[in-house]
Amino acid sequence: MSSPGTREIIQDHHAWAYSIYICIARARVRLCTNTSQD
Repeated sequence: MSSPGTREIIQDHHAWAYSIYICIARARVRLCTNTSQD
């Protein structure tokens, strides 16, 4: 029982999780670069 509405919700969830993953990755890169510069 998979309806188009369910698919849209799943896509939104993946986009939300992906954006958070990008934020964490960028934060790690900033910390690493800041530590290296110091």
